Amino acid sequence: MSPVPLEHLLDAMVSFGFLDQVDDVYELTETAERYLCTDGAASMAALVSVAPGPHSNWTRLADTIRTGHVDTPIESDAAAFYGPLVTATFANGVSITADLIVGADGIRSQVRHHLFSDKPPVFAGEHAYRVIIPAEVTHGLVADGNLRMYMGRGTKVYVLPLLHRDEVSFDVTCLATDSTPAPASSKEQLLRVVEGFDERIVDITAGLDMDRVILRSVYDIDPVDVWHSAAVALIGDAAHAMCHHQGQGANSAIIDAGTL
Repeated sequence: MSPVPLEHLLDAMVSFGFLDQVDDVYELTETAERYLCTDGAASMAALVSVAPGPHSNWTRLADTIRTGHVDTPIESDAAAFYGPLVTATFANGVSITADLIVGADGIRSQVRHHLFSDKPPVFAGEHAYRVIIPAEVTHGLVADGNLRMYMGRGTKVYVLPLLHRDEVSFDVTCLATDSTPAPASSKEQLLRVVEGFDERIVDITAGLDMDRVILRSVYDIDPVDVWHSAAVALIGDAAHAMCHHQGQGANSAIIDAGTL
């Protein structure tokens, strides 16, 4: 390995707490010795089998660190060290080869279907009407900036202020038997759903532009036991799609991305 990449590698090991540096001398920390030079359950030797990259490279690296002797130098080129791990072929015939493929392809994830679970999405027995409307047409329902939720007869109405844009997310979720992913909708049908609710909710519904209202059947998925392999990972709805009224879908996807 040439001097500049080696210097960067050593600096990284110091920042990770694996090495102590005194002037130009580097020494393994106590934690690093336990991790790199033993055969315990959390040692490098135990983790080689699940590490990314060709396993032979990681075994050679572990042996090099233990013995201080390089039998066969590893190339400075990261691509040569890791090597291509996975190839994806798309419906249009295009193929790509990469170190890691992230399946962020939603509740009907093809990555999940082909590699981790062939269970289809599960219909929750609900329809959700969603639309973004100006805050000024909500009759002051969310003037204090707080979420309002109304529930009754199996229907849930959410009025969520979007303060940064002076708009409101208006969501009506109701019981349904039609599992068509994108059912047909009408204002008359929606007005029947909110009949008997707060008159302000009814008035907001009556004034909706139905061309802007999105109606979708609500689905989630059964738990998936495994979300990743050494070279493919699922995140977001592809891994753990849940019903939207839990308010955790986007939050969980962000956590997934940060963890990844």
